[in-house]
Amino acid sequence: MTGEVAMHAKIEAGPGGVTITYSLTNTSAAPILVFDRMWDSQTQALDPNWAYVEIRSGRALVKRMMENPPQGLHVSEPRVPYGREVAPGAKADGVITLPAPLTERGAYDNFTHRSKQFAPTRVTAVGFALGYAVKPASLPPAFKPVEMNGEKLLLLDRPLVASLQRTAASEPVAASLDAQVKQ
Repeated sequence: MTGEVAMHAKIEAGPGGVTITYSLTNTSAAPILVFDRMWDSQTQALDPNWAYVEIRSGRALVKRMMENPPQGLHVSEPRVPYGREVAPGAKADGVITLPAPLTERGAYDNFTHRSKQFAPTRVTAVGFALGYAVKPASLPPAFKPVEMNGEKLLLLDRPLVASLQRTAASEPVAASLDAQVKQ
């Protein structure tokens, strides 16, 4: 965590799944972008429960942020979340609900996990990470904000987000739930 933001996350994990309620307060003097909104082309709407899940050694990390493609993978249309603009002193709230078994998933699974095979496992801790960036003072004219659900959102390109994105993370909380890891 840096002096730019303060994050609070409440993580509830149980037999039914995981619910994360979070708020990120902009403590800086400049607007920030919180990368926690992803468009779902199937529903033609923002996905309210979009998140990536990484599971290692029984610990799960739920992430709302842009993931870079794995080294050597070139994709023509990378997955980039919208940046939700948050004014100085304001906060961004969000809720994610993921059902059990908690299933490991990433932005580039269509390329890296072609077998779509999973192995059962147990998760004993769950953490949360959120991507954000200080909004650049000037952006190229192609990046125009859009208004969705009363929020001001910006869709930036992957190289720009990759150069700006920082991470706010919570401490993991103890859990005991069924999960599935990629094979």
